[in-house]
Amino acid sequence: MKRKTTATRMQLLLTKRKLAFAKRGHKLLKDKLDGLIQKFFKLKDEFLLLHETIEPSLVKIFKEAVFGSSLTDEKFLKGTADKEVPPLQIETTTGNIMGVKTKEYSVQKTVRSTPAAPQLSTSIEYREASRDFTNTLPDLLKFAGKSYSIRLMATQIIETRRRVNALEYVMIPELEEASAGIKMKLSEMERGSQVTMIKVKDIVLAK
Repeated sequence: MKRKTTATRMQLLLTKRKLAFAKRGHKLLKDKLDGLIQKFFKLKDEFLLLHETIEPSLVKIFKEAVFGSSLTDEKFLKGTADKEVPPLQIETTTGNIMGVKTKEYSVQKTVRSTPAAPQLSTSIEYREASRDFTNTLPDLLKFAGKSYSIRLMATQIIETRRRVNALEYVMIPELEEASAGIKMKLSEMERGSQVTMIKVKDIVLAK
């Protein structure tokens, strides 16, 4: 949509100022976008590396839990399911990556993942699954924090790119077109004034 502007020198000055401001804003946003993308890829690499570390552990824990549960006393399993376990205390740390609020989670206080039980009531695999899950829990919390931060950064990258594109492909071209249009109209008006002055001069001289 073309901007409707009046052809005056003041309007030309204002349009040039808006254009300069839009170009500065575009450069700042473009630099921010480049920085966000670099930080995003670094965070993504950390996320994937952590995923590669956790996945085999979770597969092992799942197999131990399934096999161990089948060898564990049924009454104990039912009692464990009905028993309340103290909630895990998680500490949340807020960070800032180029204006994006990130979060990191960590275990503030380790709580036993399963109630204590006589060894005769549980299988070795069941106890190993419980122990391995407790050991893996800190990495799981880190994984959750990086997943949350990646989503926020991706949202910010999309929003910043939208603003960069709006300036680059809409606002700046419109302002440049408006500035050129005003210059052309002012030139036409100046030429018209010169022609009028010449005619007036000829008329005066003819008298």
